[in-house]
Amino acid sequence: MILMVYVRVLKLLRVHMMMVDFYILVIDKTPNRSYGQFIQHHNINGFITEKYNGEIKNIPRYDLTNIFSTEDRGYSVVTGNYIVGQDVAQWVVNANFITNDGQSRGEFEIYTLPQPNGSTITTFSLISCGIAFELYGYSCLLYQNSPTENIFTNLNFISTGAVIQTQNFQVSQLTFNTKLYDAINLFHGGYVIVVSEPNNDINGYAYSNDGIFNRSWALPTNYTYTSKIFGVSHDNTVWAVADENNAVVTNQWTSVFSTALKSFSTVKGDTGYGSSSILSTSPGINATIPSGTKQTIMINYTMNVGPSTGSIIISQKNPNGGDDFIRTRMPANNPNNPQFISIDGSTVKVSLEDYTFDRGNAAYIIKIDDDFVEANGQNLIGGSWDVFTVPDSGTNEQGKLF
Repeated sequence: MILMVYVRVLKLLRVHMMMVDFYILVIDKTPNRSYGQFIQHHNINGFITEKYNGEIKNIPRYDLTNIFSTEDRGYSVVTGNYIVGQDVAQWVVNANFITNDGQSRGEFEIYTLPQPNGSTITTFSLISCGIAFELYGYSCLLYQNSPTENIFTNLNFISTGAVIQTQNFQVSQLTFNTKLYDAINLFHGGYVIVVSEPNNDINGYAYSNDGIFNRSWALPTNYTYTSKIFGVSHDNTVWAVADENNAVVTNQWTSVFSTALKSFSTVKGDTGYGSSSILSTSPGINATIPSGTKQTIMINYTMNVGPSTGSIIISQKNPNGGDDFIRTRMPANNPNNPQFISIDGSTVKVSLEDYTFDRGNAAYIIKIDDDFVEANGQNLIGGSWDVFTVPDSGTNEQGKLF
């Protein structure tokens, strides 16, 4: 008998032609049978079909379970548990991984917190987990609450289960009068720590992964947000739905936003590509290049890399605002055409044919998949940048698509 069901819809992995992927985890809490059954679904034009299913063993607590999508279109299920041993009790956090084709790996022990006799910790929470945009791999934010102190732990790990680093810090905005409500992983590194005030209103505060306070999220103070409906977009714009009593018209929602965190980034070596791992490229961001000739793209990473399962994609931007036109898609690991992509240490060389940039006075976007290359068994976050061809050049009419 299933006593507890835990369901979470992850962020969309693909949205194209009305296709959406989502994931369901069901936890069986029957005594002596604590496991999770995962089911991956496609939603294509309103018709839901199962893609794969499987099982993850040893998920003892649904309240200490966090699910997030990984950069290679898979998933990770992170679980916590309190284990009482003969000599000492301890909190333990484990990570499991599910690949895009339904294979599972783990469980990997990524954190332990011994609890000696007389310990006064009253709360242990797995607040937030996701891709570690500031570094590589993944990060989880843990929270320990006791009568004397509140401690956050930022935990960085990779898909092999290896832990890169941990950092403990405190949040000064958490006092005896306030409570932790939530925390959100930001897309440029760091977190927004959301605190509930005595009047049930909320405020958010940006912290780096090692606990350095930046600033508040600066939502308009002439509204209240006790409904606690809020979020953060990819560019760190914070949005929230104000309470109904703030609305100008009865029964009307008021949506507000703040751009105060758009410049906040903890990405190490951020050079404008949206990835902490890309050091530089040639051609560079917004470079002007000739058209109708063979081109070479050089991508310099901050570490030695190897090929993974993703691709580099070059598209011509549609000047009319429609879909961009894909000129080429090249997988990093292509045994049939190894001459097009070569890797030497930390440098990737991509050789292109003359038709790739064959239009003059046109804008192109170069996009690297999140699983294009890997380091130490961990896929690295990709990136993208624009380049432009010289006006009045090229073998086709300028600025036009096929």
